[in-house]
Amino acid sequence: MGTNSIRANLSKDDIISEIRLSLGADIKQEHTFLVVEGEDDLKFWKNIANEKVILFESFTGKTGITEIVEEYFTSNPRVIGIRDRDYECGHIYNKIFYYDCCCMEMMLVKNDEVFNNIYSEYYSGRLSSNELRDVLLKQLKYLSLIRKNNETMGLGIKIDGVSITNAFDEETQNIQNEKIILKLNQMNQQYFAINVDKLSQINSQNAIVLNTEELLEINQGHDFIELFAAFCRKPRGSSASSKNIAASLRCAYRKRDFTYTELYLQLVSYSNTHNIVII
Repeated sequence: MGTNSIRANLSKDDIISEIRLSLGADIKQEHTFLVVEGEDDLKFWKNIANEKVILFESFTGKTGITEIVEEYFTSNPRVIGIRDRDYECGHIYNKIFYYDCCCMEMMLVKNDEVFNNIYSEYYSGRLSSNELRDVLLKQLKYLSLIRKNNETMGLGIKIDGVSITNAFDEETQNIQNEKIILKLNQMNQQYFAINVDKLSQINSQNAIVLNTEELLEINQGHDFIELFAAFCRKPRGSSASSKNIAASLRCAYRKRDFTYTELYLQLVSYSNTHNIVII
């Protein structure tokens, strides 16, 4: 079994130049060029993609994928991108595909067997695997709604820097949403204290019951893993870091698990249409 060629930490110009040179040298047109968001995506696709796929890390996340794939290689079907959906609706570009759920991590978490593997490895509490996953998804709902409103309504608030660990109450095993609002106000010139209507809107949305599928669509993977780590924290001794848990989640996910996803079906359809290899 071969290995994928991986290009990481390149500038925009370097990525474009590398792809152009590789396309020109690929006389038999055997290779596909896949641009992904970051390091974790590279690790995931190294395990999933066909060895004929050359992987590139975007120079600046999602926007970099769009720029490279849709602006510089618009007419070439062998240059594609895969990214987190986050809160976008519909499918905007023909050559850019979305992970199932909100992002890569949530697509992995959705798989019962995969989640049960990290549950068995790290969690020692009383909840079952399904119960724990449901609790985590529901507790993250409030922060996820803030993230969603920020992106879809253009609120313009800074969210990076909000710590789930700091908002988590060890005794009650709950995220304290008031701590999240307090931190956001500190970071954003008292945004929610001034814009009470925006906070009221989010509170109203939070009162609406969402099912598991809907929660998987709005919850961010990094938030989920950080909260999972908080639930698995040991009272004494060392505990698993979010980074280690994320790595375990990827390792637990096998190629055959991917065949049950909507993304897999889309990639197979695209590869058949354009006679290229992806998976």
